[in-house]
Amino acid sequence: MTSLGGWAESAGSDELPQSLVFKIPAQSTAVQKRIQTEFSVSGSSTYSPSGQRVIRFPLTDAVSWIQPDSAFLKFTLRNDTASAIVLAAPVYGLFSTMRVYCSGQPVESLEEMAKSWAMVKQFVPERPMDELFMLKKDESIPANTSMEVGIPLGSGASGFWSSPLLFPLRYSSVVLELTLVANGADALETGTSFTIENPQLAIQKCCLLYTSDAADDS
Repeated sequence: MTSLGGWAESAGSDELPQSLVFKIPAQSTAVQKRIQTEFSVSGSSTYSPSGQRVIRFPLTDAVSWIQPDSAFLKFTLRNDTASAIVLAAPVYGLFSTMRVYCSGQPVESLEEMAKSWAMVKQFVPERPMDELFMLKKDESIPANTSMEVGIPLGSGASGFWSSPLLFPLRYSSVVLELTLVANGADALETGTSFTIENPQLAIQKCCLLYTSDAADDS
């Protein structure tokens, strides 16, 4: 059997897979600090298919950039009915559309959010820590109880939220708009109603070390 060292000498232009690369990644002093931040919704704190359906997160900051693929949507999912509800799809199935606006202009629209998300999840490996709070298909919530759940936006179908590139929130505001399904039964295998409370968007904000505003143009 050829040793790893012997293989490396004879492999020529071949490269080791990333799972066998143990180098410490290069560091940069451009990012001065990273802060985990939570953004709240504008308007109501309670949403349901039969009530307020549109959830809007306005993201603004005078100095920071954001790391889009760190975004994590979290909320309380409540069952107010007298019997258990069972999800017909993972928790992203509660939403029908997702839209993203930058400086008031639409930059992304997922009109069939649940279907798009499900297709992408067939090809993207699950990240166990990210998926920890995301309810799966056939999971249930007992009668008159609630559960804390979440969705890692960076692991789904959104191009904006899966981007590893820093976004300059200091120059362009961002609005995330999510719309619940029109009929609770569309998202539930058992039951017809659910309520979402206190949604929040957790994301990393980055402060860059500037010498002048001209550094942004370099």
